[in-house]
Amino acid sequence: MGSRITGIFRKPTGPGVKESFFDLFATQASTISEAAHSLRDVADTLGSSQESREGEAGWMKVLEEKGDDICRVIYKKLEKTFITPASLDEEDIRSLTASLDDVLDMMEKASSRLVVFGVERPPPKLEQLAALLQKMVETLETLIVEFGKKLTSGLGETCAQVHRLEEMDRSYRGALTELFSPSSSVSVKELIAWKDIYEIIESAADCCHDAVVVVEGILSKNRII
Repeated sequence: MGSRITGIFRKPTGPGVKESFFDLFATQASTISEAAHSLRDVADTLGSSQESREGEAGWMKVLEEKGDDICRVIYKKLEKTFITPASLDEEDIRSLTASLDDVLDMMEKASSRLVVFGVERPPPKLEQLAALLQKMVETLETLIVEFGKKLTSGLGETCAQVHRLEEMDRSYRGALTELFSPSSSVSVKELIAWKDIYEIIESAADCCHDAVVVVEGILSKNRII
């Protein structure tokens, strides 16, 4: 925590218009991976000063804005591209762009909620859910990077690795069960805040799966899997 507090004023350099679609996807995946780390950092600031929490959440917002910049570059590039790469059509590019952007948006939303709700102590299962999401995002990043190098059958196994990360579903259900347990000592305010935050993290995981489904569709159309 705190390593990027001053860095929130250094907006990451935007993608270049000459980059290929695959390059842009890889840059977006890297941004998403960094955002997953940032979400855990935001969680680590709970209980610390408001300035620290807002600083980490501010860095997450910078990453979300960088992701939006990448999306704009991709869509602008599509408008000027008469022939897309042989393995991708326009629908593929738009679908993958939107799916990756959704992952980033959900993580920024979770980060913002942790600050807006004024959460003072970490929800019991927050660290576990954030860690699982980070693992999922890192696997997704590996998939997108390799996807840009060459379409191979091995990508199908990487897709399967993301789908097999079912611990998120179990952990999410367990978190809600614990939250609504009769023995729970959380206040009504905490219950509302934590439930919303848990649901947003779960939605981010669902968006990861959606991005993988898009990649699987591309691989299937190209007779790779």
